[in-house]
Amino acid sequence: MSPEQLGLVRIFIAAAFLLFGGMYHFEWMGEFPPVFFHPYPSLASFFHHFPPLFVLHIFNFSIPFFAVMLLAGYKTELASYGFVISFLVCYSFAWAFGQINSTILVPLFVLLMAHSGWGSRYSMDAYLNKDGLRSNETRSFLVNYLAMFIAFAYFTSGFIKIAGGWLSPSSQATYGYMITNYYVTQRMALLAPFLIHFHSKWFWEAGDYFTTIAEVSPLLTLLYPRYFRLSLFCVATFHVFVFFGLNISFGYYPLLLTMFIVDWKQSLIIKRILDFFDKHLASFFRPANWYWFVAIYVVYMVVFYLRGYSSWLNGYAVEVTVALFVTYMLLGVFYVEYIKLNGWFFNSRKQAEGKI
Repeated sequence: MSPEQLGLVRIFIAAAFLLFGGMYHFEWMGEFPPVFFHPYPSLASFFHHFPPLFVLHIFNFSIPFFAVMLLAGYKTELASYGFVISFLVCYSFAWAFGQINSTILVPLFVLLMAHSGWGSRYSMDAYLNKDGLRSNETRSFLVNYLAMFIAFAYFTSGFIKIAGGWLSPSSQATYGYMITNYYVTQRMALLAPFLIHFHSKWFWEAGDYFTTIAEVSPLLTLLYPRYFRLSLFCVATFHVFVFFGLNISFGYYPLLLTMFIVDWKQSLIIKRILDFFDKHLASFFRPANWYWFVAIYVVYMVVFYLRGYSSWLNGYAVEVTVALFVTYMLLGVFYVEYIKLNGWFFNSRKQAEGKI
């Protein structure tokens, strides 16, 4: 990937977090007594209870602060590490309730990209440290490690399903999970009232197999880019089904998969976006425009706290729906473009070019 492409990824991820993923308040943890506190090995395991309320408010301010620094590309490596540390410290307490979920992919993504040079273009650093740009241009190999870790993360989820008997035809684990969510957790998703009365054994068994295969396939196809892209698209499709069927939102986290579905060498969409940035937006990241990013942070925090105390701004369900819809549309557009550029699953690129 070129420095321009990495810069686009940085802006895209930071903006997506601020728009869709950053509206999580953490002061709610202060309301729970220590009996709920069972941390995994992490910073939280050195404590016996949740942090004081003022510390949780610091988390509320720190994570968006580093996200805005990433958006501006100001001291990008420092901002990346600050975002990761703040995120992991905060969520080490949030995960003390017993579940580590897909949010772990966010700090992992930023951590591995911190030293990639994604602050070399479209950033304040590009103006402040022009002599250091050339050394950053050769670090995009870290994307390979990122693909490996994301594939392994999904594999851990799929492998435990296989070990737990999800592929056994004698039971339909997906249907059992839906019943639990519907009657116990009270998750009334869009399709749940219909699906809860749909008793086809073959349908739910197919759901068990699709879920399991979708989660283990990224690791199995890691060395084959064409099939790796397909596996990630299947994972994103699984996220959509889970949201509409079980009302479990993955928020904007599937956006991280877009990085691997895009054909960075040939994508006409990316080329046009970069041309637009070069012509109209590159100068926006000059240090002289620092006040715009301060304004973004201030407005963000005002909305952040108004949302916590005002019902008219409390639209979390709408937000995650929009985030997932935008995610899947982007993944779909880039995956279709990849197929057009490279052919279908078993066609060579030369055959595909001949057809085009």
